[in-house]
Amino acid sequence: MFFGAGFIVEAAFGIIPINYGVADGLLHITTAFLSVTLAVYIARQCHCKKSIILVNIFGLFDIVVVAAGIAFVIIGEIGSEHNVFLAVFFAAPIFIWLHLISLYKILDLKFTKN
Repeated sequence: MFFGAGFIVEAAFGIIPINYGVADGLLHITTAFLSVTLAVYIARQCHCKKSIILVNIFGLFDIVVVAAGIAFVIIGEIGSEHNVFLAVFFAAPIFIWLHLISLYKILDLKFTKN
């Protein structure tokens, strides 16, 4: 949620383009909300394999949209020294691996219920 809030705040102050900042901010916040909600269901020992897969795919989509947006849409406007590159080169690879590991583990498990 913090990356999402950061994008929205920077868009509000005109640091990054408003359309990009709001769209990516909302994607991040939605992904975080879905993840936290799903974590509660998993903690309650619900068998929600399809939901886990969906949230992980949505999270990967979120990361790709942000990285592609930075690389192809706003790089010319913000320059290469902007702090958003921490998200691309530090956080994004970590989150991609976490999503892929989660998908691997859920597809490897044998759930009897959905």
